[in-house]
Amino acid sequence: MYTSLIKTEETLYPKSFWLLQQEAILANSCILTGFEFMVKGGFDDRYKGHYYTSFFQISIGIERILKLIFISDHMLKNSYQSPDEKTIKAYKHNLIALYQDAKKISAAYENSELQELEDKSIRKNIFVFMSAFAAGTGRYHNISNIKTVSNVDPLDQWEKIIDQIKCEDFSESMHSRIETEVASRLNPCLQMQDNIENTGYVNGVYRHVLVAKTNYYAVWNTLEMIKPLINVLRAISWKSHEIDTATPTPDNNYPHIPYYDEIFLFPHTARKAALRRRRWTDLGI
Repeated sequence: MYTSLIKTEETLYPKSFWLLQQEAILANSCILTGFEFMVKGGFDDRYKGHYYTSFFQISIGIERILKLIFISDHMLKNSYQSPDEKTIKAYKHNLIALYQDAKKISAAYENSELQELEDKSIRKNIFVFMSAFAAGTGRYHNISNIKTVSNVDPLDQWEKIIDQIKCEDFSESMHSRIETEVASRLNPCLQMQDNIENTGYVNGVYRHVLVAKTNYYAVWNTLEMIKPLINVLRAISWKSHEIDTATPTPDNNYPHIPYYDEIFLFPHTARKAALRRRRWTDLGI
């Protein structure tokens, strides 16, 4: 793990290295925490908080990754001088604007160019959702709408993504397994009462099981959406290493930009493993 590679008391490393490394560690932790809480999330009152926590953490993690791309690229092209704080703050929390600029940056790095997210795809919808949440319409919905409702509840928006995953990602065998699990959970008396009085009991059990299964696919789609961003960071760090080692001087014997792929390990997770993993915060430990 990256924690064992460098000792923080090594003063020969430039300050930029430590700060970028810490920012990457923070972003990685945000994403992993978001994945872990996304698996636990649900639309019942008991589980809504897990979804909100997930949205906070993942949107913050994506924003920090995108800003790392911008800062690292700027440093590489400007003798390791960082952009001014005003330029960075100008992005605010606009993930879409950050992504578009990251896409332009990525074109300069071989095999790492970002592609436009396919319109109306699950991953595009997740990214747009996270961008809206980061911008404030989601994360402040409950507070800002107390007096006058002016925007859609983020949980209602997320439920549409969950339904899209069910329709597009689930195999016939998965639908069958869900029906089998639902049947095993039903209380015969409550089921009979539902048949007579339409209490919503059966639909509630089905929805709970469906969401629990779908959460894993939501994590996988989110991971795959973030992975190309990590590839850009990896390309920048290796390009920096290439430049430094080609013309070594007393000033560049130590890297200014960390090896980001030693920090962000989650992109290496295989689909099969991601679809059954519950604990993400201990990844790589």
